Amino acid sequence: MSANPVNQPTIERDQNGAIVRVRYTVDEILLREDGPAVIEYYAEGGRRSETWYLGGVIGRLGTRPSRMEYRSDGTASRAYWHRRNGLLHRKDGPALVTFAEDGRTPLEREWYRAGRPWCPVCRIAVDRGCRCGGTA
Repeated sequence: MSANPVNQPTIERDQNGAIVRVRYTVDEILLREDGPAVIEYYAEGGRRSETWYLGGVIGRLGTRPSRMEYRSDGTASRAYWHRRNGLLHRKDGPALVTFAEDGRTPLEREWYRAGRPWCPVCRIAVDRGCRCGGTA
């Protein structure tokens, strides 16, 4: 029997009683099927981040990011994509995107494959010496 069944969150609070983190676990392993397994909050109450886990390892099925970070006004600041083994990875786009103040416009994009920086132009790991110098 699970010590902490699915959808029974563990709530962490600061010294003033404000919620700072909510964690969903099954048998002490981070996991949640219907949403992020870890949600962190600003002291004012807005979401700071949402992180999805598969069997205790950061990752998410499908094409959506495995971790989202937010500014205190609620706009997205960064999105991360991870493989099931927890490494930054995305086949069809950047694995790390930093957004402008509007929370939608990408400012920076970083490509990774299996945790290694990846050049989308040369289609090779940057540390293996891509032709464009890894500046794509």
